[in-house]
Amino acid sequence: TWKAEDKMSPLRQAEYSVDASDWEIISPVDEIFDSKIEEFSFTTESLSAGEHTVVVKVTDSAGNVGAGKTVIKR
Repeated sequence: TWKAEDKMSPLRQAEYSVDASDWEIISPVDEIFDSKIEEFSFTTESLSAGEHTVVVKVTDSAGNVGAGKTVIKR
């Protein structure tokens, strides 16, 4: 679970990738991209033992992209 915020433009798209796999689309918790701040929650598929990198990226209505990552150790 996480939040994304843009000071200037409403958010329009969010995606995540695990270990550089294909991007998966994420919907906001309220199911509508309609503001500059959105909350997200998602669960990955089951991960094998070891270290995994999860990257999220969000695009605003102006086409700007922000990204973040976290490393998970199982």
